[in-house]
This record gives sequence, C-alpha cells and structure tokens, in this order.
Amino acid sequence: MAPRAKGYATHAARYRTPERRVPSRAADLSARRVRYQARETRYRAQSGPHRPVCGNLSTPSTAQRTVRTTLMNWDQSTWDSSFWDQPSDYFNPPKPQNNRTKMKRQVYYPSRIGDQVNWLDNYAVKLPLHGPTLGVIAADITASVNDAKYGNYVLGTWLSAVRNFSPSTTDAVDDVLTGSGTGAMVLPTFTAPALPAGVTAALPGTLNRIFALIAKMKLSSAMTDAIATDLGIIGAEQTEKQVPKFSAETEQGAGCQCVRLRFAKYGHMGVYIESRRGTGAWEFLAIDTESPYEDERPLLAAGTPEVREYRMRFWDKGTPNGDWTDVVKVTVSP
Repeated sequence: MAPRAKGYATHAARYRTPERRVPSRAADLSARRVRYQARETRYRAQSGPHRPVCGNLSTPSTAQRTVRTTLMNWDQSTWDSSFWDQPSDYFNPPKPQNNRTKMKRQVYYPSRIGDQVNWLDNYAVKLPLHGPTLGVIAADITASVNDAKYGNYVLGTWLSAVRNFSPSTTDAVDDVLTGSGTGAMVLPTFTAPALPAGVTAALPGTLNRIFALIAKMKLSSAMTDAIATDLGIIGAEQTEKQVPKFSAETEQGAGCQCVRLRFAKYGHMGVYIESRRGTGAWEFLAIDTESPYEDERPLLAAGTPEVREYRMRFWDKGTPNGDWTDVVKVTVSP
C-alpha cells in the first residue's frame, strides 16, 4: 500500500518553497564578530603574544617589534650564504630560455663529427691548464674533462664501431628472411669498445654542461684571446651578407608558365623584388617576407615566349636597402 500523502490545504501549498529566514543586519554582524575573534584567538595562541587580535589593532610596542624582528631575521644573515659551503652547479647548468631547442650549437663548436672529436680532445687537454686561472674549481675541471673524453669516445671509437657493425646486421636480416641453409641462425652481437683508461660513463648532456662552463669562463676577468684560442672557444668571424640569394625556375601554370623565386633573406624582414620584360624598364614586382614568391603574370603578347629578368635587395621596416643582386634571366613560354 502506498503511503498516505501529507494533507495540504491546496495543491500549490504542497509544492511551495519554504521561506528562508534572513537574520537581521545587527545579528549578522554580531555573529561575524564572534567568529573573527575566535579565529584570531587561535592564531594568537599559535603565533605568540606579538600578533594583534582582531578588534584591537593597536600598534605593537617596541619590545614586540624587537621580538618580531628577531624571529624573522635570525636565519637570514649572510653567515651561511658564502660560496665556501655551496655545492658546485656543474651538473645543474642553467636551462636555456628557449624551450623549443634542447641544445643550441655554439659558433666555436664544429659541425663535422671528425672535427668535433678533435675539438673535444683539445678541450680535455687544455682545460686543466687554463681552468684554475679562470676561477674553475678542481672538481668542475675533473668533471668537465671526463665529459669531453666520454663525448670523444662516443663520437669516435664507439660510433665507428657501430657503423662497422651495422652491415652485419643487414646481412643477418637478409639471411633470416630470404637465406638458405640447414643450421639455426646465430644473430651477430655487438660488443662496445672498452672505455679509455680513466674515463667513466657520463650523465646525459655532456655538451650542455661543457658549453655552460665555457660561458662562465668567458665572464672571467682573467680570460684573454690567447687562452680562448688555445681552448678553441672562439668561433670564426661571420661576415654579414650584402645581398639576398635567390634562384628562379619556371613551372606550368593555368594559362602559361609561371616563375617561382626562391630566396634567402639572411635575417632581414623581407626582399624587394624588381623585374624587367623584353626591352622594358625595371619595374617593381613585389615585397615578400616568405620564400618562395610566385610570378603569375600573363605574357605581354599572348602565345609569344618572353625573357624575364629579376633582381632583389633587402627590405626592412618599409624601406629597401643594400645592393642589388645579380640579374637572373628566365624564358617564359605559353
């Protein structure tokens, strides 16, 4: 049997939302004051006598300010902030600002692997000679030399052994898949060359640590051009490009051939392009900031091939600048 519904005078009364009792403003303020005072009383018991209680915001006395200063500053002196008791940060170099790139190659570091091996070998030999003069502690010199020697081993001895071993793996795969014979296959096993004497396996990021240490050494007042040259940490001078570099090639368009101009702007904002057709004068063609540029102009005379000439110069902040490139000629056909 279903339970009997409670009797209501009307249907609307049954579903009426009960009225919410709203306390008076005076009662609400009084309740808040009681809560705040109780909370401040708890804080006072935990923090000490110098903390003011809500409702009594008087200025603390001189004795209270002295106690507060003593409590705040006893461990903020400089007795324990000197360098003598700080651990070396060699294995925790500052991270680069740009998170998109894990490692930015330094201009003094070679691009060819063979040259990198020689650079690391020279660095490992010369760092113990110049490190103390530049203020590098002995532990950091030892760690950095080991990083350089381990990187030298990986790029030189180990990588060469891996490359020599690689063809045998290809042969083994071919034998397994398409070979013949009656005996079970024995797959080749790579054995890494032994580490040089005195060298231990390093943590990941050997070059990052070496570059960070070099950056610190360059800030030393004892750094000279002779020391930097001996360490191999002075890059070759980079000459500024005087003109853009570009090429032109034809491709078939809808009504006739078009010309695609691929260019390098060498850090400038864009290129200023001019063109000349037939025996006409040079005329402005475009300003482009992204390569390539497509010249889709129709032929001057429909159905008749024409020779187009192009030249460029740099464009920055609304003004073309620099010298003109050499003229490049292209024949455009219908």
